[in-house]
Amino acid sequence: MLADASAYVAESIEGLEAIVAEAQKVYEDEDATQDVIDQAVRDLTRKVAEARLLGDVNGDGRITTSDSSALLRGAAELDVLSAEAAASADVNGDGEVTTSDAVLILQYAAEKIASF
Repeated sequence: MLADASAYVAESIEGLEAIVAEAQKVYEDEDATQDVIDQAVRDLTRKVAEARLLGDVNGDGRITTSDSSALLRGAAELDVLSAEAAASADVNGDGEVTTSDAVLILQYAAEKIASF
């Protein structure tokens, strides 16, 4: 995730680097207790689970035409996008969720573009 951070909503992976560094310290500590190890695993797992792919509007962990459809339904005010969904939907990074983002998501899902 850290190697491909641009593929994720920035706010959703904020602090991940520090948690990974802390987990690495625990891993390298031969005297670490099981409680400390368990806590490091919980912290890392929780943070990874919070990470959200840019373009994954419906939150299923994949970027497909369904994400574009969900964005379009939100843009047409047929559905309300959550704050997390809207953050994932703004793939062009202009601060707005529009049909332009939906087009980019469709192009990505069709493998016409490799990234946003």
